[in-house]
Amino acid sequence: MFHDALVSFAERRVIRMRRTKRFASLALAACMGVSLLVNVPAGTVSAAGPDENVTAPVEGMTEEAVPGATGTDAEALDENQENVYYDASDADEDGFVWHGTMIVGYVGKGGDVKIPEKCTSIFSYAFQGCSELTSIEIPASVTSIGNSAFWECDKLTKIELTEGLTSIGDDAFWFCSSLTSLNLPEGVTSIGENAFCGCSSLTDIKIPASVTDIGWGAFRGCKMTSVEIPAGVSDIKECTFSGCSNLTDVKIPTGVTSIGFEAFRGCSSLARIELPVGLTSIGNEAFRECSSLIDIEIPTGVTSIGIGTFNGCSSLKSVKLPVGITSIGKWFSGCSSLANVEIPEGVTSIADEAFRECSSLESIELPESVTSIGDSVFWECSSLKSVKLPVGITSIGKWFSVGCGKLEKIVVDSENKVYNSKDDCNAIIDTKTNTLILGCMNTKIPSGIIGIGAGAFAKCVNLTGIKVPEGVTSIGESAFSRCSGLTSVELPESVTSIGEFAFYECCRLTNMELPKRITKIDDSTFEGCSSLTNIKIPTSVTSIGNGAFYDCINLNSIEIPAGVTNIGNGAFGAFMNYVFLQTIYGTPGSYAETYAKENGYEFIDVSKKDDDSGEDTKPEVVADVTTSYRTHVQSFGWQSPVTNGVMSGTSGKAKRLE
Repeated sequence: MFHDALVSFAERRVIRMRRTKRFASLALAACMGVSLLVNVPAGTVSAAGPDENVTAPVEGMTEEAVPGATGTDAEALDENQENVYYDASDADEDGFVWHGTMIVGYVGKGGDVKIPEKCTSIFSYAFQGCSELTSIEIPASVTSIGNSAFWECDKLTKIELTEGLTSIGDDAFWFCSSLTSLNLPEGVTSIGENAFCGCSSLTDIKIPASVTDIGWGAFRGCKMTSVEIPAGVSDIKECTFSGCSNLTDVKIPTGVTSIGFEAFRGCSSLARIELPVGLTSIGNEAFRECSSLIDIEIPTGVTSIGIGTFNGCSSLKSVKLPVGITSIGKWFSGCSSLANVEIPEGVTSIADEAFRECSSLESIELPESVTSIGDSVFWECSSLKSVKLPVGITSIGKWFSVGCGKLEKIVVDSENKVYNSKDDCNAIIDTKTNTLILGCMNTKIPSGIIGIGAGAFAKCVNLTGIKVPEGVTSIGESAFSRCSGLTSVELPESVTSIGEFAFYECCRLTNMELPKRITKIDDSTFEGCSSLTNIKIPTSVTSIGNGAFYDCINLNSIEIPAGVTNIGNGAFGAFMNYVFLQTIYGTPGSYAETYAKENGYEFIDVSKKDDDSGEDTKPEVVADVTTSYRTHVQSFGWQSPVTNGVMSGTSGKAKRLE
C-alpha cells in the first residue's frame, strides 16, 4: 500500500520505467528470435537472430558514444540527452557493463557483488531491479552513485561505502526494502530526492557532517529510531522523514531555517522535538498525524506556519506560539488532547476550523489584537466551558462552536462595537442586526432580539429548555439542531419563519406548538425528533417540506390544516421504510385528504375529533385502503403481488425469503 502511494507521489519515474520496460520487451524478443517492429530510433535494437547483439538504453549516452569510448566519462555522459544505448554483450566476466571507468549496467548473477577499484562512478539505473543482489561493496574510487542506480533491489541487505563518495542521486536506493543499516562516509555532500524512500527495513543510518543537502522524500517510509541532521543543512525538504513511524528522536541544528511540506508527517512515535532558533517557516502538514507528540514550542522568528501543520496530533497537550505570527491557520484540527494554547498578542485572525475537534480544550484566551474568527473554529470542542471575545473582534464565522456541549459562559467585551452579550445573557449578539449568533446551555435570550442565527445552539447537548421572547421573528437554519437534551421550547407568536433542520434530532422533544404566523414547515425541520408525539400546525401553514417529520417514530397522528397545498417527499418517512404515522386529521376535500389516500394513511374528518381528549368521537375512514405486497424467494425470484393478508411466497419448498 505504501509503495503504491509513493509511485503516484513521484510521477516523473513513469518515464524512466517506460524506458526499462521497452528494453526488457526488446531483449526478450531477441532471445526468442522474434523480429519486432517498434517505434524507436534507427539502430536501437538488432533482433534479427538470436546471435546478434542487443543494445540497451542508458540515459545520457548517445549510441555512437559507446564503441571504443574515450575521454572523460562526465563529458561523454550528458544526462540532458534523450536516450543512450549500451551493448549488453560487452559485459565483462563479472557482469559489469562499462563506459570507460563508469559502470552503466549490470547483467551478473547478483548475490554478493564487489565493485572493481577502477570504477569511478555508478551510472543511473545501472543495477535497477537486480532482484538477486544481496550485498554491494563500493570502493573509495567511486565518487557518485547515479539516479535510480539500485532502484528496487529488494533483496539488498548490505551496502559498504567508503570515503571518496560525494553524492547519492535521486531514487538511488528506492524501495530497497531489505536494507537494514547504512553508514554514509564522511565526504558525502548531497543525498538525492527519494534516495532511500521505501527502505522499510532501514533502522539505522548515520548522516555525516559533510552533508549539506538532503533531497525531498529522502528517507520517506524508513524505520530508523533516531536521526541527527548535520549542521550544514539549511532546510528540511518536503516529505524527508514522512512515514518514519519508528522515529523517536530528531536533532535539528540551529542553521535550519525551514521545515517543508509533510516533512515529518506520520512519524507516529515522535513524542518531542526541539525546533531550532533561526527557524522561520514550517510547511503544510509538517507534523500531521505525529500521534505521540506531547508538546511543542515554536521559536520566536517563525512567521509562517502552513495549513494542517499539527492536525491529528492526538497526544499534543500544549502549544506555545511565538510572538511575530499574525494569523492562526487550520493547524490543530483533531488534536484531541490539546488543553492549553498560548496565543500571543499580535495575532489578528483565526482561520476556519483552527481548533476543530480539540475535545480537551476547556478555555482559550484571545488577545486584544484578534479581529476575525473563521467558520467552525471550535467545532466539537466538547470540553470548552468558556469563551471571552476581546474588544477588537469585528467578524465571527458560521458554526462558531457547534458541539461545544459544556459551554456555559460566553462574554463579549463591553466596549466591542460589533457584538455584545447584554444583560449577562451568556450569548453573542450581533449588535447591528439584533441577531443572537451563539448561545450555550445557560443562555437567557434578552428582549430586543429579532432573530436566532443559523446554528446558534447547534449540538448544545446540555440545553434542556429555551424560551424565545416576543419580538423574535426568525429561527435560523439548524438553530437547535441535535440539542439532544432539549425537552421544551416556547416560541412567541411573533415568529414568522423557522429554517430547515431547526430542530433536527432533538430526540427528547415531546410536543411543539408552532406560532400562528408561519406559512411553511421547512425541509427536515423536525427530522429525527424521535420522542415527538404531538405537534400543532397553525392554519397559516401552506407547505410542509421534504423530510419535515422524517423519523419522528412516535408521531402516530397529525392534523393538517386545509390551507396546506404541498407536502414534500418523505415528510413522514422513516429509515428502512418504517411506517409510524397512522392517521391524518383534516378537512374533507382538502389536499390533506388526497395525500392520505395516495399514501395509505387513515383519514379522519377533523370535525369528528374531540379537541379536549384527542380521541375520535366518530371514527370514519374515508379512504378505502388496500395493502398490496410481494416477496422475493430464494431461487424463485419475485412472486406475484397479493393484497390484504393473503400469504406471499412459497410453501413446502424449503426456500428463504430474500
